[in-house]
Amino acid sequence: MNLDKRAIIKILIVIGTLICCFGITPVQLKNFSELDKKIKKVRADISTIQENVNKKPGVLNKINAVTNEIAELRSHLVSYRDISSLQAVIADKAKANSIDIIETGSAPATPHTKIGDIKYIRIPMNLTLRCGYHNLGRFIADIEQSDYCLKVDTISITGGKIPYEVSLKLVALATE
Repeated sequence: MNLDKRAIIKILIVIGTLICCFGITPVQLKNFSELDKKIKKVRADISTIQENVNKKPGVLNKINAVTNEIAELRSHLVSYRDISSLQAVIADKAKANSIDIIETGSAPATPHTKIGDIKYIRIPMNLTLRCGYHNLGRFIADIEQSDYCLKVDTISITGGKIPYEVSLKLVALATE
């Protein structure tokens, strides 16, 4: 079997893309437990502040600040009812990376998992894209580094010429 330089380069690009997609844990999932810990700490702070509400001046301002901090931390999780906002972010990131979305779909959400006092579900999303390898790599990096807890589950690339057809399965972590 005699391979020319172009075939070797294509094989190396495919291997590199697969290593990047499956060998690195998304930043959001690593930070998810940290967000949960921060939320618990902020809730404990609220309880302490409410106990001392009559003892300290300006406590109401502190309560509002802590409440706003909780809201900001929770904004990193998409609500199951508001999955369209996540789909809009994915569409924007595809457009920014010159990727055509051919088809979108979703599978049923998995049963909830309780972490702390919040119920979470995994929502699988299927995308069919048309793009080149470099655009795909930038797109995957962009969605994994977004504010949402989102990871690439599976990927398959077909086609002999650029643009390639890519089937991508994403999993979003959402509050129930």
